[in-house]
Amino acid sequence: KDAEALLPERFTSPEGPVPLTVSLLKTALAEENDALHTAQADLKQRQTKNHTDCRRKKELEAQRKAQAEQRTALEAQVTAAQQASAAAQAAVQTLEARQAAEQTAQPQNIPALKAEQNELLARRKALAAQEKDLNARLLPNRRALADHRKLADQRDALDARWQWVNALASTAGGTLSSKQKIRLEAYIQMNYLDRILVHANTRLMQMTAGQYELERIGAENQRSQSGLDLGVIDHYNGTRRSVKTLSGGESFKASLALALGLSDEVQSTAGGIRLDTLFLDEGFGSLDEESLEQAIRVLSGLTEGDRLVGIISHVAALKDRIDRQVVVHKERGGGSWVEIVT
Repeated sequence: KDAEALLPERFTSPEGPVPLTVSLLKTALAEENDALHTAQADLKQRQTKNHTDCRRKKELEAQRKAQAEQRTALEAQVTAAQQASAAAQAAVQTLEARQAAEQTAQPQNIPALKAEQNELLARRKALAAQEKDLNARLLPNRRALADHRKLADQRDALDARWQWVNALASTAGGTLSSKQKIRLEAYIQMNYLDRILVHANTRLMQMTAGQYELERIGAENQRSQSGLDLGVIDHYNGTRRSVKTLSGGESFKASLALALGLSDEVQSTAGGIRLDTLFLDEGFGSLDEESLEQAIRVLSGLTEGDRLVGIISHVAALKDRIDRQVVVHKERGGGSWVEIVT
């Protein structure tokens, strides 16, 4: 009805007004709609047919591809059959030719062939016996070969181990070629001595006012078994010399420093062992007053931490420096008695 309201009652053309009624327009519009529906149905039918044709085309192409593959396989089978047939025909021709040759050949000498057959049988029997004998000897030979290989492997393993043990023994015994000639025992002793010297030099430097320091003298050549000798460094003049050149008092200081260094090393490496008591027997008589004072100062430092240091000496100068003493008095008539001085 809205469309009818919009339609003019008349359509004006250049020649003049043309009468146009609503009923005519409706009729025309209905005809156009019918034509449109017909065209749409025809288009849908064509689309359906086109889809069906495409699907059929794909099916035909797949079928054609399968037939081509089947044809290729059949051709290969035909070729193989032809080759087999040709080979069979050739074999038949060969057999026919051999048969014809045998038919036209001269008759064989039967007795000679019989003798040859007997000879071949005898050779066969001999070879069988020989094979049996060889097999009988082959089994133990194989066992012997396996044992030999096993022993060879064991020998190689033992030889390799011997090489290793020999090298280790040469190293431990200090006889390894092109190496320093130091036995394992001496090497361990040298290692411990170096560690003892670290502690000992701390004491010796105190007792000598920084003048002397002990050092281990190494082996002079590869054939030497030494390395445990001691030398001394004189820091006052920058020289190195043997400990044998030290004076009596200096030797006592060095010996005391080594004893204290050994005590320190044992306590630091013995897993909780403590050396709480140390006794020194004589030696102080060779010290001058300054050296004696230095030695007493070092020993006094050792008493810290509840450590007992005992000195056995006849040096009178020590009486004034030691607080607690055990004095042994000798009787003229024999015997002795002890006095405790605190």
